[in-house]
Amino acid sequence: MKRFIKRLARSHPNAKMIHVILDNAGYCCSKELLAYCNELGNIKLDFLPYYSPNLNLIGRLWKFFKKNVIYNTYYEKFADLTQACKDFFKNIKKHKVSLRTLLAENFHIQKN
Repeated sequence: MKRFIKRLARSHPNAKMIHVILDNAGYCCSKELLAYCNELGNIKLDFLPYYSPNLNLIGRLWKFFKKNVIYNTYYEKFADLTQACKDFFKNIKKHKVSLRTLLAENFHIQKN
């Protein structure tokens, strides 16, 4: 992650502020990474709320993938599982209709 942030900063040397939106994975929240971003000065890490599947599109895709490839399926060999994973992403267009609604940005703003 630190390497990514370093490359991001180098590719935008004149940016006043770069906002990187992240989930709360452990590697994103390390003290070392936060200190490095503070040192750079123009990288701001913005974290999604802990449970926010409506904001985390990749989380929705991951769940859909697991439902279609992994759940309730036995793969005798690791190579079979690997091939099933590759096939899913190679042929992802066949899930176009389901993914269009699943990955829609239907955000609901709630007023307190």
